[in-house]
This record gives sequence, structure tokens and C-alpha cells, in this order.
Amino acid sequence: MTLPIPIRQFPGLQNGILGKRQIYLDNACLTPTPAAVSEAIRKFYERPPGCPFRSNTNGSGHLEERIREGRDSVRKFLNAKFSDEIVFTPNTTFAINLLAGAFLNKPGKVLITDLEHNSNRLPWLRHQTIEVPWPNGAPFPLDSYCESLRQEVKLVSITAMSNVTGQAVPVREVVQAARAQGIPVHLDAAQAFASGQLDIVEDLPDFVSFSLHKAYGPTGLGGLYLRRDWQPQLEPQFVGAGAVDDHFDDTTKWTKGAGRFEFGLQNYAALYAVPATMAFLGSIDRRALNQHFCQLSATLWSRLAEVSGVCFAGPAAPECGQHLCSFFIPGHDALRLASLLDMVGNIQVRSGKLCAHHWFHRHGIPDVLRVSFGVYTSVHDVEEFCSVLNTILKHYD
Repeated sequence: MTLPIPIRQFPGLQNGILGKRQIYLDNACLTPTPAAVSEAIRKFYERPPGCPFRSNTNGSGHLEERIREGRDSVRKFLNAKFSDEIVFTPNTTFAINLLAGAFLNKPGKVLITDLEHNSNRLPWLRHQTIEVPWPNGAPFPLDSYCESLRQEVKLVSITAMSNVTGQAVPVREVVQAARAQGIPVHLDAAQAFASGQLDIVEDLPDFVSFSLHKAYGPTGLGGLYLRRDWQPQLEPQFVGAGAVDDHFDDTTKWTKGAGRFEFGLQNYAALYAVPATMAFLGSIDRRALNQHFCQLSATLWSRLAEVSGVCFAGPAAPECGQHLCSFFIPGHDALRLASLLDMVGNIQVRSGKLCAHHWFHRHGIPDVLRVSFGVYTSVHDVEEFCSVLNTILKHYD
């Protein structure tokens, strides 16, 4: 598919204030929904309800097949071996909490970095943790990481790509170092999933959490890749409903496969749209996507370098393929700048500490503006953002 993808494929981005199209640059938080995904959700609600995996009816059977199709489409995208290794969850945060609860009674420590999103930090604070510092502007601290693996680690849980700096972890080296010592690895892939660069067979992580609403899918849906041989070793964080095959007195027979970790009636409208979501993602050439983001990043960094005093959270030069950039301008309130960008230019970005408060406080970094690209973002969008930002700095702020 040619990039950037035409804006007409994203109905929600075509309407703006005063007739001006919105420039949406907050894709690291939530991506817009393509028309094909919205249409799939509409079709679900036009069908009579069905209760999948519980009722022996045509309606429930149709939905069961659709869920199996969606599960297998995610499997193929990640290059996993088995469809029942894909557990659907409401989001990445839920997936990580599910995993954290399942590991709670296992002895040992959990290794994280200090650059983790709150969702991949707070759940692990119920465990003993080892925290590897990742200073601002530095590459991933691989040597410190490898040294820390010697400290009775039961699990590594780190971001595959930072939502603050956009920096990617050397996944293969990280996993290999841990596996050499028999330590499983969980990757928070909230930012990395949509790139299509994660490969279960090649990278060999044990667990991968992700959100489809950061990958042009429906809101309220994510997942957890949970390797098949780990499933019977982990006690579900929640119990009841579809996770149970049989129960009598104090004896419970748990469902095998992904259903063991999916509880109660699910967000079936979102699940119905998973095949459409994965078809959209699968239609995007990964090399073309990388080149697209390289071009946008080069334009953005070049223009920001002209802003007096600008400071970057992360590398001071674009990394090829990076889809986000966080920065601050001393003397200017990032939250106010974001509000003015919205009011003056109908441009939406993110501001603040980006749910990574611990790292910001530890390294003394103020609130930032974060610009994050999508598959539809054009060079013109980036140029317009920089132009409006300069206007605000001169006349408004």
C-alpha cells in the first residue's frame, strides 16, 4: 500500500473546526479507525446477538468462527506458531496486570528499566524488582542489563519501544541474554506492535502485550501473546465464566488455550473487527512504512532544530523508522502549547509526562510535547505543525 495512506480512509479525521481538517499527531496514544474496521463493527451490531463458546446456536457459532479468524490473523502477524497463544484483553495494561498476577507466587525478581510506561512498572511493584537505568539520550544499556540478569531474576519485563523517546530495544539480544540463563522475557509492545517488526519465531519472547487501538483497530481491545508451554504453569489472575470447563465443590477444571485467560463475556464488537484490523495492517509494506517514518522524522527534526533552546527527550537526532518525537522548550509550558496547537491550528499532539512519571522525575526532565506519526501523516502535516508552533511561540505564548 502506498504511503501516506489517503485521509479519506479515516472518516474521523476529515472533519475539523472552521472547515479545516484536523492534523492528528497523537498516534502513540490512540490511532484513528479506518473505514473498513468501522464497517466491521457496524456489521456486528446488525446481527442478532450470540453467546460464543457457550451456546450451540448458529449465531454463537458464527461469532466463534470470527473470533478464531481474528486470533489466527494476529498469530500470523506476529509469526507465532499457535492461534491459542493469542489471548485477547481490553488493552496492554490489562495484559500486563494479568501476567503480573500470574507470576506473583513465583520466587525471584522482575527486571525492568526506569523508562517503562506506568503500565509496565506499577504492576511489577508487587514483586521484588531490579531497575536498569536508561539515561536520556543514551542507547539501550545492554551491558547493565546483562549484568543485572545475574541477580535471581524470574522474569524480564521491558518495553520493546519507548513511548517517550521512540527508542527501540535490541529485542533479539535482550531475549537471547535472558534465555541463556533460563529467564523468560515479556515485551511491552504497545508502541512496537503496529510496525510489524516483532517476530515470535525469530525473536523468541515468551510473552508480548499489545493494544489494537494503537494499531488502527477498535478501542478497548488488546492482547497478550502467551507461549503455549507457559499456559498451564500460570494461574489465572481472574477466575470464572469462560475460563472454566467444569467445577464442583473445590475442584476446578480450567479451559485450555487462550480461553483460560479470557474471563466473562468479551468486547465482541471489537473482536468482530480484528480480521479487518489485521488485514489493514498486513496490507502495509513494512519497508515502505519505515521509509515513510524516516522522511517524516527527518523533516520534523530539521524544523525543530530551528527553534531556539529546544531540548529532546531521547536522541537529539532522528532514528530511522522512529514514529514519535518528544521535546520541550525551556520557558514554555508544554501543556499550554498543546492546547494552543489545538485551538489555533486544529493540531492534536500529546503533552505531559506521557505516563512515564518515574523516568521524568528521576532524570529531571520537564513536561514534553510528543508528536507521533500515523500511516496517513504527510510531510505537509509535519510542516504545518512546525509552522503553527512557531506562530504560537512568537505571538501567543
